[in-house]
Amino acid sequence: MNRTHSVFALKCSAVALALAFQGVALAAQPSASASPAHVAAANGAPAPHCGHRMSHHHPAMLIPGYGPVGQKVLAALKLDASQTQLLESARTAQKDFHQARRESMKQAWQARAGQLAAGKIDPRQALAQRQSAFRAAGDQRTQVEQKWLALWDALNPGQQQQVAAAFQKRQQRHAQHHGSLD
Repeated sequence: MNRTHSVFALKCSAVALALAFQGVALAAQPSASASPAHVAAANGAPAPHCGHRMSHHHPAMLIPGYGPVGQKVLAALKLDASQTQLLESARTAQKDFHQARRESMKQAWQARAGQLAAGKIDPRQALAQRQSAFRAAGDQRTQVEQKWLALWDALNPGQQQQVAAAFQKRQQRHAQHHGSLD
């Protein structure tokens, strides 16, 4: 009876292996309809910009509590010199915050990898470090949000209304696409 199960297991393994190789072969050959991003990713190259409305990491403008504002809306605002300076300050702070956060996470992963390699881990210490990093990130995030709020405060009422109208339009599109939010 063990022999029957072993033969069956071997046959199942062979079929699974064949299917896996078939998937790898198909994945290695991009189809004619593959997007440039998929082709680039398959070849190990960075993906080109695919025409998305905005990058998730670098919005044209951010309104805390409401979200990103696209480049078209930003251009329509026709910011003056002082508003543009506030925009650049907020963008720089946002970029620096993301970079510092990435570096912090990288260092935490390296520290854990070192502990794992040494065969000695300390979950309490790891938890304390994570909580400390979370608090520090929250403080930095608040500073960045204050810069975005300073830009919002510098907008005149007409510009603020344009931004609000853009968010209303986005919300209406979302409601149409996902059904009523009532």
